[in-house]
Amino acid sequence: MATRRPVKVESSSRARGHVSWRATNGSSRDRLRHPKQATVAETQRRPSSPANTKGIPDRAATRRESASVKSRLDFLRLLEQLPEAAVVVSGQGEILFANAHTENLFSYQPDEIIGRSVNAVAPVGFRARPVGAGLDLYGLRKDGSEFPADIRVSHVNTSDGGLIVATIRDITEQKRAEESLRESEARYRSLVEACPDAVTLTEIEGRILLCNERAATLHGFRKPEEAIGQNAFDFIAPEDRQRAMEGMSETLQTGGVRDVQYMLIRKDGTRFAAELSASVIADEDGKPTAFTAFVRDITERKRMADALQKESASLRLLEAVAFAANEASSVDGAMQFALDRVCAHMGWPVGHVYMRDPCGELVPSSMWHIDDPDRFRAFREVTQATHFTCGMGLPGSVLASGNPAWIMDVTSWPHFKRSKEAKEVGIKTGFAFPVLVENEVVAVLEFYSDEEAEPDEPLLEVMAHIGTVLGRVVERKRAEEALASSEARTRLIIDGACDAFVAMGADGVITDWNAEAEKTFGWPRQEAIGRPLAETVIPRRDRKAHRRGLARFLKTGKGPLMNKRIEVTAVHRDGHELPVELAIRSARFGESHSFDAFVRDVTERKLAQEELARAHTELEARVKERTAELSESNRLLRREISERKKADGAAARHAAELERSNAELEQFAHVASHDLKEPLRMVASYLELLQRRYKGRLDADADDFIHFAVDGALRMRSLMDGLLALSQVGTHGRPFQPTDCEAVVDKALNDLAVATAESGTIITRDPLPTIFGDAGQLEQLFQNLVSNAIKFRGEEEPRVHITAQRKRTEWLFSVRDNGIGIDSKYSERIFVVFQRLHAREERPGTGIGLAISKKIVERHGGRIWIESRLGEGATFYFTIPRKERALTR
Repeated sequence: MATRRPVKVESSSRARGHVSWRATNGSSRDRLRHPKQATVAETQRRPSSPANTKGIPDRAATRRESASVKSRLDFLRLLEQLPEAAVVVSGQGEILFANAHTENLFSYQPDEIIGRSVNAVAPVGFRARPVGAGLDLYGLRKDGSEFPADIRVSHVNTSDGGLIVATIRDITEQKRAEESLRESEARYRSLVEACPDAVTLTEIEGRILLCNERAATLHGFRKPEEAIGQNAFDFIAPEDRQRAMEGMSETLQTGGVRDVQYMLIRKDGTRFAAELSASVIADEDGKPTAFTAFVRDITERKRMADALQKESASLRLLEAVAFAANEASSVDGAMQFALDRVCAHMGWPVGHVYMRDPCGELVPSSMWHIDDPDRFRAFREVTQATHFTCGMGLPGSVLASGNPAWIMDVTSWPHFKRSKEAKEVGIKTGFAFPVLVENEVVAVLEFYSDEEAEPDEPLLEVMAHIGTVLGRVVERKRAEEALASSEARTRLIIDGACDAFVAMGADGVITDWNAEAEKTFGWPRQEAIGRPLAETVIPRRDRKAHRRGLARFLKTGKGPLMNKRIEVTAVHRDGHELPVELAIRSARFGESHSFDAFVRDVTERKLAQEELARAHTELEARVKERTAELSESNRLLRREISERKKADGAAARHAAELERSNAELEQFAHVASHDLKEPLRMVASYLELLQRRYKGRLDADADDFIHFAVDGALRMRSLMDGLLALSQVGTHGRPFQPTDCEAVVDKALNDLAVATAESGTIITRDPLPTIFGDAGQLEQLFQNLVSNAIKFRGEEEPRVHITAQRKRTEWLFSVRDNGIGIDSKYSERIFVVFQRLHAREERPGTGIGLAISKKIVERHGGRIWIESRLGEGATFYFTIPRKERALTR
């Protein structure tokens, strides 16, 4: 803080008998320190005291003049005590007074600045400026250098005209903080857009707040605005969504997650494999508010890994580095300092700060100045319990107007809510002024006196300026917090990136280096930062070219490598070279440049490409060799084709003959079975009649002979019926049409109801489809297979289960039983007509049922087979095409 400087005040009887405001230095400081000496000096300077018409000194006028001098001296002392530069300027623009801060700020000696025109220190005059208004402009020092300044002006009315009181503050640091914030925001956006991965800023519930172009494209949107507001969890495939939810809970606990793979869904419904890393963003209290996610489409990587089994990726989250910022207590400290200084200056016993909360109300703070805590305890307690809205009470009126307010007697003011407590403790006068950030009231400082005092307008103007100064502190704190928040987001982008991140200044020195860069190049971050980039990662042979290119870009603003994805060769700390893919972006902040690059090690990909190239070379050689072989083979093939054409002609004729023969055989089988049924029925009838009439009348041998004849005739009839049915599968089938297999099985099981009940067989089934086929033949098919299961049951309770499974081009049916089963070597034989594996006495049947089943399935374009082990039951499988592939014959 500058040393307080006394002020010499000159009097001029020629200027209407009042004290001049001109201040000098030197002995005037001593006279201000010793008021009596100053008074003597002024008395010696005046020719005489004011006198009345009789020549007698006018003592009343002398007292008025002394009081005026004292009032002005007090005001100048107040200006001297201000924490910033203050000047008093005449109406003609002449500097009459400047405090020590003014001399320090503009580098003038006291004798040099007094009497100068105000334009010597500020290029814009004061007279045309509104009172109390703020304007940013540039101050001019003695050496000609300029600095950004904030100037506040007030008018002081005097008997000899008006004076101008102005305060001047150097806002260089504030301007730098604002510029730094703009640079940080630009850097943040540049990093997001430069990141090769999809980057999203998402709420805890999943709503997307921000994303880059890559993220929008990855999820099928044309631009980021379409993705903003969507729920990120909706882009995760249903089978991975629950795992993602659980992973989010883990992320909120640990602060981050990396390299987690999910299956994601685009807007159009297409799916792709992705790898996700996320970092949690917390507020000042450490409560998670959002998270930054980095998503990379790893479809290609998975394909390369599956093809070559060589490429792998290793992603790490980068260490979070927070930028230091001033604690919020610095604002409280500034407020407390103002309370103490104002109370000390005015001799008032009570001062307090009301802060504005997010709802717009003024709430009491812990910042107080109280001379006698016991005396004012009741007033403090009611103040701590009182909130003020806009227009309510003294603080509320200041909040509403944005201007200082003075209440001469708060106990009689009807809007003062604390008048009862104020009266009890002896408070009379109060005033308050706002703390402004631009035009927003962020706090109100109130002060109270135990004596009644008239409103002091000049003092209120000074208080308004103090409020503005405090507002600058709040504004600067906000700017610092915004800068820290922006840089924290930038750090999260860098730390969460899946690639190495390297930043370089215009001097070619590394300024940032993340953990992935440590892994890629082998240099720890502490050692890498501050090293020349060329000597760290660029091969020796390329360093001169790098330096020439950097110099050319700084001169022309153009470079062949900027804003492109390129492949170059880098060098590891241990000396080995590695291929990398990088994208470089430049940013200009004022006169300086910054270069940022995301770097990806493509060694594995290069090895894969080399392997593919070698394989391609080998393949070309083999193709040439094979081409020669094929040429010879083609020659031989053409000769063979010529010979086969002749053979095909003979085969075609043979096939036609075979088809005709098969047709004749089918016709013969149908005719034979049909025509033989009538005489066979007659033979069987008479044999049965003979058995009924003569059984027991002849000897035992005759009875046996008759029984054998009847049995043979009945078996012959069964064989004829089966043979007829077999011949009719291909000739008497109905056209295919949609057929409900549920209804077909119901009919088949109804026909087998007696056999099922007698054997105690339990039949179950799964839901069956509707297929394209012949309902009558399908009923016979299911009846034959279920009947076969009942016939060849074992000792256990018979069970049969029917299922159907949908395949790509067909339906796969199965009929499974727990019967005696068969040896797998007979799995083909059982479908041949008249082939039996058991004697008639053991298991009845004709040996035609499975042959008919096979022919029905083949007519529908399917296949039938059995899977069984002896003693472990059997499962019959057959297929029916899903489309109209069966031939209707």
